[in-house]
Amino acid sequence: MSDTIGALIRAIGALGRWIAGLIGWGAPARQATAKLGASGRTQRKPRGTVLVNPPAGELTDHKGGLWRAVLWDVSESGICVAIRGRQPQLQRGAAMSLRLHDPVTAITRRFRMELMWTKTEGQDIYLGLKLRKGSAPIRGSFLQRYLPHGGS
Repeated sequence: MSDTIGALIRAIGALGRWIAGLIGWGAPARQATAKLGASGRTQRKPRGTVLVNPPAGELTDHKGGLWRAVLWDVSESGICVAIRGRQPQLQRGAAMSLRLHDPVTAITRRFRMELMWTKTEGQDIYLGLKLRKGSAPIRGSFLQRYLPHGGS
């Protein structure tokens, strides 16, 4: 009986991953901007992929602005979050605080960030944030599993 239930759970999981890929959730991470290496060959920095139930939390600025943010992408040095609705009026270089809650482990972690870029698409705005000095590192946090190769 337990073997049958286990097989059913694995089949449902595979079906869920197939549907997520079909509609674009959990698609492979976009590659970072290409850089030319010393050898003259193009080098790309791989970034992680966040799947169906990503960590979410709050993004705050030093002026007291508060936005609900969802993790969109992650790398060793930074995080991209998506915000829906009210568009923040922020300047590049603005100091931010990002508090993310992991839905899997129920761990919450705060990161000190700096705004690097924004991109608006419809009702969504994407913010590229880089870790500031003194911030908790991404490696060693629950976000490590979203890094390329599982953070190994």
